[in-house]
Amino acid sequence: MGFFSGQMNYWRQIAESDGFDINDVPVPRGTRAGLWSVNCQHPRFRLRACLPKIYAMVGLHHYNLLKGTNFQHHDLLKYNKSMNCVRSYYITSVAVDLSSQFQKTFQIRADEKSYGDLDLTVSIARIKDEEKVTTQKRFIHHFHGEADADDFYQGALPDWPSVDDFNDQKRFYLVTESDFQSNDWIRLYLNLAVCGRRKMTSENDLSKLQILKVAIETKEEDLQPPSRRLKAKSAYVYITFKGLDRAPIGDEIGEHVERKAIVRRVIDEYYFTLLGGFSIGEIKKL
Repeated sequence: MGFFSGQMNYWRQIAESDGFDINDVPVPRGTRAGLWSVNCQHPRFRLRACLPKIYAMVGLHHYNLLKGTNFQHHDLLKYNKSMNCVRSYYITSVAVDLSSQFQKTFQIRADEKSYGDLDLTVSIARIKDEEKVTTQKRFIHHFHGEADADDFYQGALPDWPSVDDFNDQKRFYLVTESDFQSNDWIRLYLNLAVCGRRKMTSENDLSKLQILKVAIETKEEDLQPPSRRLKAKSAYVYITFKGLDRAPIGDEIGEHVERKAIVRRVIDEYYFTLLGGFSIGEIKKL
């Protein structure tokens, strides 16, 4: 079989499962843009960098927002990732429905759009075997779309708001302690922002992060109750935290230093897009 015909046959087989079940698909010789497979159940497997687990949790978060469910990540089974620095991940994981304690196997696809920053789109988040493989659409193995956003949620991230801005309750909701306890996605977003900047971040590194304050901004003003912003499909999340030894931007060193992260989420029927960066004040840096 020639090189080009071998490549076409390889990607045809990959597309048959949307990139998830490729254990028996050999990578043709000379391929530089295929998928690497990782078996997380192998006795020698160790999750040195927590990015695949974090991406699996993001996929479940997307599914829960769309379906109104309450699945929680339980275990990684396997994942495939593209052979480049800016990657797509095809993750198979187990999640637990907290309302029934039943376990389900999920398939989650997460596409990175840039290296060194959080710019991520989840295009597949489904229970395995309960939804059809999308073979009717052309399979593209790397980033190919993102959530459709209103102008308010497009472009670069905004500057860090002033104290007066945060006090404008028509624009911002200041998250309470009880809100934070019942919305674990806030910590997930911070973890994503940190992992986006440092790909090899470990779970031990993330455990040191302490969230101090959170504010949520939406385009819709004067929502009642204001806490509805927590469930908004599109929003800006402003997080003040400490516990990071080295600054993502700036030159302040030490886990005691208060730092600022901004994450924008946009959700539509097909995609879930997150863009994140860090700020040193009212001037934001990606």
